[in-house]
Amino acid sequence: MQSAGNKKIVVIVVVLIVLIAAFLAAFFIFWNSIDFSREDVREEAETIEERPSPETPTPTPTPTPTPTPAAAEEATPPPAADDGHFLLGMWTWADNTDIFLYFAADGSGHRDGWQAVPQTFTWSTSDDGGLIIDLDRGFTERWSYAFDSNLLTITSRQNREHYVYVRADREPISMADHELVGRWNWDADSSWRYIFEADGQGTLGFAIGREPFEWWATTDGRLAIDLGDHVKLWTYTIDGDVLTLVSMQLEDNIFSYYRA
Repeated sequence: MQSAGNKKIVVIVVVLIVLIAAFLAAFFIFWNSIDFSREDVREEAETIEERPSPETPTPTPTPTPTPTPAAAEEATPPPAADDGHFLLGMWTWADNTDIFLYFAADGSGHRDGWQAVPQTFTWSTSDDGGLIIDLDRGFTERWSYAFDSNLLTITSRQNREHYVYVRADREPISMADHELVGRWNWDADSSWRYIFEADGQGTLGFAIGREPFEWWATTDGRLAIDLGDHVKLWTYTIDGDVLTLVSMQLEDNIFSYYRA
């Protein structure tokens, strides 16, 4: 009897061991499945965070273009002066030849006698007939300009000031075939006359103490008489043997002469 009872105990113990082992195995499998689910949830959450929301699309960054050498040149254009520009050289003010402008080929310039203060500047021109003068003190002057036969006319685009300059380093002008060549007596006193020579020289005044000058005429009917310290500027017309001069510098200054 005792032997049979021992066998029953052994069987029960074995069954308990098998059940405990099965329970532990099932518990281990269940626990691992929970860990894998948590890992999948974390990965999905990270994927959602990285994925842009359809309500707030991620903007595409705009690349900053690298300027080409040509674009850089357009952004900072050099002065428009060049070796062939008619402005190059020295110009004296017609009303006072002690005042002058000088334009260099490298775009630099100098103005002296202007309010007794010498000034340096840089200069350029524009396609619409503009002259831009940038003074060292930071002020920019803007002018319109016109040129004809050694005369430079500039008109301010800022305050409408108007000046006429004469080319100081001009070449001698031959007026051999010009209609002004000859003697012209003043109709109010025939002893006062102009004499225009064919080589661009001349004299004016009365018979005693006549004053020499250099002269030339422009293509638009202007006459320049250079007396050294200033230049007289006239518009002229010739009707038969009558010469009429109208001053460009003094209002109502009109004179008539007849050919002698």
